[in-house]
Amino acid sequence: MSDWHNATVTARTPSADGLTDWVLDIRGTPLVGSHAHPGQYVQLRLPGGQPGMFAIASPPAPNGTRWEFLLKEEGTLPSALLHLPLGAHVEVTRPAGPGFPMEKARGRDLLLFASGSGISAIRP
Repeated sequence: MSDWHNATVTARTPSADGLTDWVLDIRGTPLVGSHAHPGQYVQLRLPGGQPGMFAIASPPAPNGTRWEFLLKEEGTLPSALLHLPLGAHVEVTRPAGPGFPMEKARGRDLLLFASGSGISAIRP
């Protein structure tokens, strides 16, 4: 079984200064519903290319079929991803990492800090 799955670029809109909200459709893959915890990340790559790690910026959903990312046009891979036409295919892995321990935070005050594309991990 392959660790890489095909996803489709479905949206690209300006989000904040220097950041673009970039959306992948994962319908028809075993990735549907696999994003379980805020703070998880995936690897993305152009077909057969070198991968990079990206935090999922959308909230987990039991039957979620789309993942949002906040991309900054810095570096070869993020720049290439941002210039793909809508409908293009990229390869993506299953979400990795434990995410944030949300159960421990319930009922407590929290301060979360991030800048630039680092906001992706805490946005969900």
